[in-house]
Amino acid sequence: MQRLWVLTTALAAAALIAAATVPALAGALPLAPLSPASVRHQPNQAGQEATSQHRARVGASGVYRIRVAVTTRRIGARLVNVRIGHLHRQVWVEGARRSATIVVVEALSHHWLLVRATSKREAPLLSVALKRVSTQTVVTAPASKPKTRATGATGTTGDTGATGATGTTPPPAVAPPAPPLQPRDPSLGPWGDPGSWHLAFDDEFNGTSLNTAVWNTGWLSSGLTGPIDPDELECYSPSQDVVANGELDLNLIAQPVSGCVVNGGPQTISANYESGMVNTRDKFSYTYGFLEARVWLPGTPWAGVDWPGVWEVGNPAPQNGEIDLIEGLGGQACYHYHDPTGAPFGSCLGGWDGTWHTFGVDWEPGSVTWYFDGGPAGEVTSAQADITGAPMYLIADLALDNSSGGPISAPATMKVDYIRVWQH
Repeated sequence: MQRLWVLTTALAAAALIAAATVPALAGALPLAPLSPASVRHQPNQAGQEATSQHRARVGASGVYRIRVAVTTRRIGARLVNVRIGHLHRQVWVEGARRSATIVVVEALSHHWLLVRATSKREAPLLSVALKRVSTQTVVTAPASKPKTRATGATGTTGDTGATGATGTTPPPAVAPPAPPLQPRDPSLGPWGDPGSWHLAFDDEFNGTSLNTAVWNTGWLSSGLTGPIDPDELECYSPSQDVVANGELDLNLIAQPVSGCVVNGGPQTISANYESGMVNTRDKFSYTYGFLEARVWLPGTPWAGVDWPGVWEVGNPAPQNGEIDLIEGLGGQACYHYHDPTGAPFGSCLGGWDGTWHTFGVDWEPGSVTWYFDGGPAGEVTSAQADITGAPMYLIADLALDNSSGGPISAPATMKVDYIRVWQH
């Protein structure tokens, strides 16, 4: 989550907003290299935005992995609106490289795909690559959904695929999602990334209390602790980390609390909210591997709330990088990589839909690749960012503030069915 960078480097939070979820596809898929795009620019007029567009040729109907690289010339952060066919994305382009990458999976049945990028003051540069990953027949159109503002058995509820895309015109027709799957055995390895793996960490939360042999509560000390970011509105209490019914519930309640130790002390603060956080600092960390978690995010369908997250950081943090497996920003479910310079890379999966979903990230030398319900969702490589090789530890929390997260709601709960890590 961006909070460590907000706290230590005063970088702005990367509020990446999307209006569509990614259709789930089984299996890890190789990335097509980005090819230079022939881009047409619309110059900036007074009081208007500047637009670039690229037309990519679609060879045949099917499901395609679409990779769009967005680059700006000017130094400083830029919010870029990107339209990929019927899908909409927003990305912050900042850092020394002034670039960001969006990866989506979409069914295409026409001969050309139009990609547009718009930002203030200048037209962004675009590069687009397509790779057909399935010859799947187009059958029915999913319903359009409204855009929102900015070591044991697993749980009993199956994972479901994501559906639909938003926009002002109907999305292209795609096959309906697969029926709910039975809980996956951890011996099968990570979902969507087959290979030679061994299980390095697994908590199925099947007991009646938190396993303190592997988990700490709160942030940098025991008992009541303050938040990571001073802009957050909650303190963390061990009483809000509840293990029951085969899951970990991180609860947020509206309750005044005082004496919360900040960053290990001696300073203490008060807050009007109490919430839950767990982490494996000094108890479990790893270098390279696949992190997977099955999570129920708080909020009503397509209207996520607060600032939930499952993420990992190097120690010391944030100088050794950060990987956000899933982070709720502006009511959207997003993922990010922050390299040791603090530069963020990532995108969003859309508004969550009130069901369990499985989020995965494969951290390898030179690349970080995210998965959503077994299908590839996005990637950052060493060509774009400094991919850390420092050990990382795990964090799950439910925070809230008035800027980075979604609308504030209390009481609220983030549920975690399991957290697993595999290594080669």
